[in-house]
Amino acid sequence: MFLSLSRPTRHDEQVATDAGCAGGFNYPAAHVGLSRGMPPLPPLLADSGYALDHARHRVGTGPADFERARALLERWGCGCVCVAV
Repeated sequence: MFLSLSRPTRHDEQVATDAGCAGGFNYPAAHVGLSRGMPPLPPLLADSGYALDHARHRVGTGPADFERARALLERWGCGCVCVAV
């Protein structure tokens, strides 16, 4: 999270992204990957107090918007960006 009166530099963004990625997951290892096939919410997650928030919002249409979104996610970092069309 950035707390600043001005926009962070690319270097500041990279430092924050690297720090976030280095921290790993913030939930138990047993829960990693369980949401891959959702919905429905797997019992282990429901019993652990997780809730399902399944929302979709259109952020663009067409190939140009798709490419801009893909490029943004790739710059964002923290792993592989897998986009299904």
